[in-house]
Amino acid sequence: MIRYILQVELLDNNGNYYLYPALNPQSIESQNAIDRKNNYNKTFMADETSFKGMFPAYIGEGGFPKIPHVICDMHNWIVRKPYGFMYPISARFKEILEKFNIPNLKFYPGSVIWKDIEYPYYVFHLLIRQFDYIDFSKSTFIQGNIDGQKDGELIVNGNNMDEVTDKLDSPIWIFEKAIMKPEFETIDMTHLGVIGIVISERLKNAIEEANLTGVKITTCPIEFHLSNKV
Repeated sequence: MIRYILQVELLDNNGNYYLYPALNPQSIESQNAIDRKNNYNKTFMADETSFKGMFPAYIGEGGFPKIPHVICDMHNWIVRKPYGFMYPISARFKEILEKFNIPNLKFYPGSVIWKDIEYPYYVFHLLIRQFDYIDFSKSTFIQGNIDGQKDGELIVNGNNMDEVTDKLDSPIWIFEKAIMKPEFETIDMTHLGVIGIVISERLKNAIEEANLTGVKITTCPIEFHLSNKV
């Protein structure tokens, strides 16, 4: 089963220019959202959290436009960001995501101020390390690096991810053989460790058909199999 990786598109085709600006949340209404003391990797923020008042800015100065010339459908962060797996997205990107089966996802309302106009935006929050979809009885693992590449030779298994990382003596792992529970077939977005955001072909097609900007989609190098079909 082929899956895809969703990322923010940062650089141009030559890989040397920040095509889209990042968003600075320093002036948002809910300052607790960017308090680095709060870890939101595995829990959601309060329902009333507001990201109203973000503004675009470029990373670095040399060669970059001083004034952002565009805002897009998915942005990265600059200066400060929430301590959790979150990205600012446009209203139309939110509308697309809401049509798909994405457990452990929440949206917070917000806005982006650009050229003195305030645009409605949202921040999507995906809880990380969703390992419940892995069939640990049939999957095997190998040490990886932060780029999601193989970085070892020892192949291990385990009843859960804690056992796997203990055997690898490393918190960073990748699949050597990815066997997933049957319900994984219906999931359109999840987070699987260093791999990042993994999406279905259904969601990939919807994003591409909508011509969303600021989005980068690549084929996941891991081939997934369902435990009831192997």
